[in-house]
Amino acid sequence: MPRSIDLFLVKLAERLGHSVGPGQTTDKQLKAAEDALGITLPSSYKMLVRSCRFNELPHWIYWVGNQPWPALDLVLANKEKLLPPFLIAVSPELSGDEFCFDTRSPDAAGEFPIVQWKHETQDETSVEFEVIRKDLSLFLLDLV
Repeated sequence: MPRSIDLFLVKLAERLGHSVGPGQTTDKQLKAAEDALGITLPSSYKMLVRSCRFNELPHWIYWVGNQPWPALDLVLANKEKLLPPFLIAVSPELSGDEFCFDTRSPDAAGEFPIVQWKHETQDETSVEFEVIRKDLSLFLLDLV
């Protein structure tokens, strides 16, 4: 059975009308981001940025590596947010909310649930969040 991230990449290619990638994010860039964020990024995220080019889904996700807008850089975006330290913003929402990895609850594969941080009612002291999807792959599949 294919992994959800593989299924997402197939669906993304279908939507684009061509194959995705190759990605340009390097292991060195991923390691630097992990060091800056203080976490090990889930394998679904690493697979995504290694398999796609930034411009194939720029408005959906914060990126590691080569991308044209500093505002969508994963590390920079998380330094500017008033999030609890266990949340890592991974996908912006136009309203100002963020979809985040909740690093308190990794599954056996090291994947984090995606929760929604609501900028009007939550801040860096908040501890309860709505789980949107059990991992990034399932969250992304909802977008295609």
